[in-house]
This record gives sequence, C-alpha cells and structure tokens, in this order.
Amino acid sequence: MTDRTQTPLQLLLIEDEAAYAGLVRKTIERSPAPCEVSWAASLSEGLDQLRSKGFDVAILDLTLPDSEGVETVIRLQAVAPDLPVVVLSGLDDEDIIYDVLCRGVQEYLIKDTSTTVLLPRAIRYAIDRKRSEVELSETVERLECLFNGSPDAVFVENTDGLILDVNPAACRLHDLPREELVGKKVDDLVPPTEREVVRKQFRKWATGELDSFEGFSRTSGGEDIPVEIRGARITYKGQPALLLHVRDISVRKESEVALAESRQRFKDLADLIPLPLWETDFDGNFTYTNRAGYETFGYTKADVEKGLHALTVFARKDRMRMTKDFLARLSSKTYESQEYTCVTSGGRIFPVLIYSAPILQDGKPVGLRGISVDIEERVALEAQLRQAQKLESLGTLAQGVAHEISDPVMGIIGYADLLKDYFEEDDEATTFISQIIRHARGVSDLVKSLRYCSPSDTPAIWESLKADELINDTVELARPAIQKHGITLTVELDQELPPVHGSEQQIQQVLMNLLNNASDALNSKYIGEDDDKLIRITARTIADQEWQPTPEREDVQGEITGVRITVEDHGPGISEHVRDRMFDPFFSTKPHEMGSGLGLSISHSIVRDHGGKITVESEEGAFTRFNIDLPLATVTGH
Repeated sequence: MTDRTQTPLQLLLIEDEAAYAGLVRKTIERSPAPCEVSWAASLSEGLDQLRSKGFDVAILDLTLPDSEGVETVIRLQAVAPDLPVVVLSGLDDEDIIYDVLCRGVQEYLIKDTSTTVLLPRAIRYAIDRKRSEVELSETVERLECLFNGSPDAVFVENTDGLILDVNPAACRLHDLPREELVGKKVDDLVPPTEREVVRKQFRKWATGELDSFEGFSRTSGGEDIPVEIRGARITYKGQPALLLHVRDISVRKESEVALAESRQRFKDLADLIPLPLWETDFDGNFTYTNRAGYETFGYTKADVEKGLHALTVFARKDRMRMTKDFLARLSSKTYESQEYTCVTSGGRIFPVLIYSAPILQDGKPVGLRGISVDIEERVALEAQLRQAQKLESLGTLAQGVAHEISDPVMGIIGYADLLKDYFEEDDEATTFISQIIRHARGVSDLVKSLRYCSPSDTPAIWESLKADELINDTVELARPAIQKHGITLTVELDQELPPVHGSEQQIQQVLMNLLNNASDALNSKYIGEDDDKLIRITARTIADQEWQPTPEREDVQGEITGVRITVEDHGPGISEHVRDRMFDPFFSTKPHEMGSGLGLSISHSIVRDHGGKITVESEEGAFTRFNIDLPLATVTGH
C-alpha cells in the first residue's frame, strides 16, 4: 500500500499532446511514491511554473510548439539549472540523445506506450543521480578548496618522482609558477647534498614504509628552507601516485634554536651563581641542580639521574620537619625562608637557609624549586656578636661595680694610714694595719683593672663606613631569626647615603639590639601573623636644624651633617615612666630570663662614643621609633 503520509514529489510535465500527457499523469499517479503532477502544454508555460514554484523533477518533451530539440533543454536549464530532468520524446536521434545527456539530463526515454511504465523508476533514478552528482560536485569543490587553499605546499607525483600537479603554496615555496613545477623531478627541488637522501625516502614512501621526515627545499633563488614532508599513496587519474604535504618549518626551527640558546643561557647563568639552585618532582626527588649544588653537597649528576631524594641532604633531626614543610610548600606560593641543618655526601654538617616555591603545571603543583644558602659563617658571626655583647655587658657591670667599690676602698686605705700614727713601729697593731692597707691596695688595683672592661675603653677599629651596606648587612643577619616569628622586615634607604665614621662591629651591635627589642615587643602584642606585625628600618640624611649634638661635641656647619637610622615597630609602645629609665644599666621590663637590662645602656654608650645620639619616640599601644643620629665621616671628631 502506498504511504500517503510521505511528502509527495512535485513533478512538472511539459508535453503538448494532451492525451499523452493524461496517460503519463495516470501512470505516475499509480506509482508507489506519492506524486503531484503539474502540466504545461508549452515550454514557456512550463518555465513560468518553474519560476513560481519549486519542483523535484521535470519530464520534458523535446518537440514543443515554442521549442524543439536540444535548445529545449538549454532553455529549461537556464531557469532551473539544478533540477533533475527526464526527457520523454519521440526524437530517436543518437546525436541528439548524446548531446542532451552530455548537458546533464538524467534519463532519456523514447515515446511509446511501453515506456510510460518506466517513468516512475526513471524519475526515482533521475532524482538519486542528480543528488549524487551534486554531492560529488560539492566534494570535488571542497577538495579543490583544500588543495588550493592549503598553507602547506602540496605535490602530486607519480611513483618515479615526476610532479603531476601542485597547489599555489608549492609555487610560493619554490618561487616558481605552476607551469614550471609540473613535469620536474622531486629531487630537482632540494639541495644537491640532500638529493640522495630524498631518493631513498621517496622509495620508502612509494612502498608505504615512510609517512614523514624532515629535510630542505630549495627555492628558485637558491635559498634552502627547512621543511617537514608528509606523504600518502593515492590514485591519480587511474594511476598510482603520491600526495606530498611540504610544510615550511623555518619559524619552528628558529624557535627551537632560540629555545636551545635560552636553555643554555639559563644553565650557564645558573652554574655561575655560587648558591645551590635545585628542583624536585612531586615525590621530592631531585630533578635538577646547578654546579654549586653538586659542589656544596658533594653529589654528582649521575646520583641525581639515578634518583636522589631531597631528604638525603638533610640531617636526621630535620627530616621530619622538612617533610612537613615540603608538603606545605607545595600548596603555597610564598617565598619565605626556612632554616635547616644539611649534611654533605662526605658527612660535613652545616646550617642552611632555604627559599622555595612550587613548580606549577596547568595550575597544579608538580614539584618544588628553590635556593639553598650556606649560613655557617653567618651563624658563627651571630655567635661572635652574642659573645661580644655578653662581654661588653660584663664590662658595663664591671664598670658599675668598680665605681661603687673604688671610693670605699680608698677610704679604708686612708683611715688605715692614719691609724699607723697611733702606734709604735714595732707594735703588733702596726703589723695588722699594714696588712689591711696591703689588702685594700690589692682591691684598689683590681678595681682599676675592671675599669678597662667598660665599652668606652674597649679597643675598636674606626673607619669610614657605607651606611647603606652597614644597614643591609645587619638586616640580612637578623632577618632569619625575625621572620621565624611571622614578622615582616622592610628597609627603606635614601639614595646615595653619605659614609659615617665609626666601628662597624659596634654599630651593628646597636642595630641588632634594637631589632631584637622590636621583635620581642611585636611577639608580646601579636599571637601568630598580623598585617601590623612588622619592623620598618629607614635611613636618611639630616641637616643642621635636625641635628641634636651631644654635650661632648659642638655642632658643625654645612647643609648635611649626619645620617639618621630609624628602627620602628608597631608593638605595644613604651610608657613615659619607662622611657625615663630605659637607658639605665640593669633596667629592663622583660622577665629576668629574657634580658639583663644592659642592651640599651650599651647601645647608648656606643652611639655617644661615636659622637652621635640615640633618641626614642613612642605611643602606648601604637608604635615605638628609635632614632640613631651618626655624624658624617667628613665631620666627625674621630
């Protein structure tokens, strides 16, 4: 049964004989496929219907009142060039039939009573054949667009290497017109030194053993261009052939060279840096280290390639902490330093400061990279500074003791001398008094020796000092210990600070003492991290009107007379009654186990001995600011 739910085909029958047209219409309408047939008795009438309505196929008689023969097909195709056409004509002329079919007519049937039954099948074939022709035409058009529009040079060559066809990109690559390229041998387009290689590769392409390789193409001007060539076997005009895609890779090669140079430059620079630079994978295995890394830790490149875990270079006591820090640092983007104890392959143990950050790929951590700083000398220097401060504190103590003992001892000696006048020389009491005087003079001599332990009497090397270097060196010395408590340390120095005159060791001692005091103050106010938990160090020049000379030193003339170093913290501040006594020996607001009360007293003495002055500004609950004014090297009295 015919499925009448299908969309009926729209047929246009152009036939001048009404009776035959009726026969054709009945035959078509009895076909299984639903059809609607429109009839036109002349070509002009049929063309009018084509202009006003769409049809799926046309059934055309070649002998009409207003047209005859091939001209009828030409005129119809001018109006509807994509319409499938079935010719149903009484003309049985082979030349006409051939000509009409060459013009794209899908079927040609000779009129008689038997051929009408063939019409439904002819109509279906005409529609299918037209659709196939359209699809084939579109495919060919797409292929031509791909062939001609490809940015890569495309060559079609026979199995002997003779060029059969090329696209415009191939002409541009070799700077030759298509006419000159077609007919050439493939090895004519490469440098002479590459021709034997190309012949061998071409034979492998022809047998299917190779699909790509890199080589060179030569332009008509003799320039050799690096190319990547990909090939595939095809059939071209019924014969086996090769389709070659040739891509200019000059930019890629230049990028590869630039990348190689960049990598070499990084390696050279990294090897010039005296600090160990290293990288690990996600599991903690070293994947890279520079020359200093190998030299510092005593391992070789072969050790890293075999698999050297980062924990290997850490002392056992620090490995658990290092493991926790490693995992924490993988998820952090900070560059804060951590102090550890490391061990070389030879067993040398030394302290290091490590700065590290995660290596990210697609936003995910895949390892760690960092820098290790050997701080063995710095730690030793810190110990020396602590010892020096301790000795100077003892000196200050000795000076205080000497001052308190000196006068009573001198009184004892004086009164003993007077007592001798009341006794005879051979009296036993005179002997006792002489012993008293002798022992008292021994105490007096001891007191005199204690005076030489005071800070002002300690020998020091005085020289012209670069203020910025002095401050930066001290800050770097103090930074690791301060940052452990989550304190931010910032330094702001004026450009081209003039030199000051004095003892580098003593001024560093003053700065270290102030930094330690600031750190303790912040830790007492803030638990953990806080935006205000910071120490700010500034330095600038000061002029005559800002200078506050000590009584021992007259002011000097000139616009710039000194350098002011300021250490500021946002700690709890200092109350007024504490400020009145803070420079006194043995006075301290800290617990006994945290301070002796001599730090600020010694600092005050050192700055005073340098011809300068130390002052303090503070507001309880807000800030504390210590100002150290030091005279310039050119105006100091030392």
